Order: sequence, then structure tokens, then C-alpha cells
Amino acid sequence: MKNTNKNSSTDAANIVVVNGIKSVREYIVQALSDSPNLTVSHSFSNPFEAVSVLGELQVDAVLLDVTNSNDKEWISQIRSVSSSTAVIVWGVPLIEDEVISYAKCGASGYVTSEDAASQMIETVSAALHGELSNPRIAALLNKHIYEIFKSGSASPEPEIRRRLKPATESIRNSAKLTSREVDVVKLIDKGFSNKEIARELYVELSTVKNHVHSILRKLRVSRRIMAAAEYRSLDKNVVEI
Repeated sequence: MKNTNKNSSTDAANIVVVNGIKSVREYIVQALSDSPNLTVSHSFSNPFEAVSVLGELQVDAVLLDVTNSNDKEWISQIRSVSSSTAVIVWGVPLIEDEVISYAKCGASGYVTSEDAASQMIETVSAALHGELSNPRIAALLNKHIYEIFKSGSASPEPEIRRRLKPATESIRNSAKLTSREVDVVKLIDKGFSNKEIARELYVELSTVKNHVHSILRKLRVSRRIMAAAEYRSLDKNVVEI
């Protein structure tokens, strides 16, 4: 275990890095530490060390190297020790089955080994707010979730099913989105971040955030990706002109 805390801001999110390659681990620590909103408090060479002390640390997110064979089991163990900690997987291949598999285990974000430092920071920051910054990952998950909702049958994937509950009849009858909220949720469905939506619609970021909060409340979901899938599963009478 190595204590790597460099940022002193109490508002910065506390991150733990787990990577078996020292040079890569040091690169990740340095890259994340360059963000004023992130603090890398500890780094580990293997997940066993991280899990053994995670319960003693106040950690907002773990960036976990998943290039080894047993990484999915470690995601579950991290979540069992600290259920509120976001687990962001590093080195995940952009293959649908792999992405879905990590989602089932509770992964909150995805970083490929080719992502630049700025993309990694965006992914970690987004995961801390329940968002996905990679549009390709978002598209894969949205497709999978939509297929679950569309089928209307019991899912063999309890982890995803619990987090992504289909709409009840009461939601169908009461959720009314404004035309602007529909614009926003459609862009979410395409994998746009809040900043990208603001640029696309020529509005302030704070306005987009307000729309997103309203959408989540009306559709009775907790995450943006769930809102996109929920909207597609609903009849278009949820739109209020």
C-alpha cells in the first residue's frame, strides 16, 4: 500500500488506484492527482491489499485494473466492503459482452487502456455523479437495458435488473416530460454528457442539470442511463407539449 495523497482540498473526491504494473499505476496516480477535484489517497499493486483496508478508508471511488482473469470477483468484493464506493474498471475492452458483464458486477465507469489522461479524469468524475462519459459504453448499455425493458420478461441478470427497474403503470400515467426534457433525454440516450448537451442545445450547463433532475424525478429513476432506457420503453403520451 502506498499513500499518495497530494491534493489537500476537503471537497476533492477520494480515489484509490489498483494496478499491478508499477509504471502504469504511477501514471494513473499522477494523472488523477492533476485534477483539483480528485485526491488519490492510496494506490495498491493488487486488489487483495485494497479490499483488506477499504473498510477503514473513506473512499469515493476505486479505479481497478481489470486486465486479470479474476477481476470481476474483486468488483463484487469491493462493493460488499463499501457499497457506496464507485468501482471504475480500467483496461476494459470495448466488447458488448464484456461491458455488460462488468455492469452486472456493479461497475460504475469504464476506462480503456487507450484513453488519454483527460478522458480518464472525465470518466472518474462522471462515475462519481452516476454518469457515463464514454458514448460508446453508454450506447452498449442503453441497448442492453432497452432490450430488457422491451422484452417485459423476468431477467436472468439480477444485478442489472435491481438497478434498472422497468416502468410501472403509475409512472406511465403520471410522468409528463416537456418538449425540452425530451430533447435532453434523447441526447442522453446518444451518450452525450451534460456539457455536450448544453453545447448542443445552446443553453447553460446549470439549465441542463435542472432538466436532468426533473427527468429523473418524473421517470422515478436514479441515473441518466436509466432515464434514457425508461423513456424509450414508455408510450409517447409521456410527452407534454
